[in-house]
Amino acid sequence: MADLVRARRLRRIGLAVLAVFVVAGLFNVFGVRTGTVSADGGGYRLTVEYAEVTRPGLATPWIVEVRRPAGFDGPLTLVIDAVYFDRFDFNQMYPEPASVSPRGDEVLLGFDAVEGDVLRVAFDGRATPTFVLALARGSTGLEVDGRELARVDYTTVVMP
Repeated sequence: MADLVRARRLRRIGLAVLAVFVVAGLFNVFGVRTGTVSADGGGYRLTVEYAEVTRPGLATPWIVEVRRPAGFDGPLTLVIDAVYFDRFDFNQMYPEPASVSPRGDEVLLGFDAVEGDVLRVAFDGRATPTFVLALARGSTGLEVDGRELARVDYTTVVMP
């Protein structure tokens, strides 16, 4: 009789744990969660939306928005952390930069003749399957005429 009671209790505990896991999944506890960081400088506003938490194989957002109310006078350069992006399977970046060049552990994305007062650059990629239970620290900077005007730092946690 005691064995039956113990077995029933263990089944109930197991079902409760499973139910908690399913409910957590319904509320996207195990999915991608995004964050936003911003910095201002020289009349520009740099904003990066990034994944605070992601999982391998999931689409992982990285969107940069550069605003200048008076419009853009000429080319600008986004300076991104190459080590951060090594942890993602890259599909596409849009719009495509006019130029891409390395500088140490950074990649310079040059954009010419930006029309309007907003440049929005989106990265389409997924966290690599080998990138599990780790932190990826990244940064994005904005340079105009070779001068850094703004920089933001962020961290992405990859869960199993």
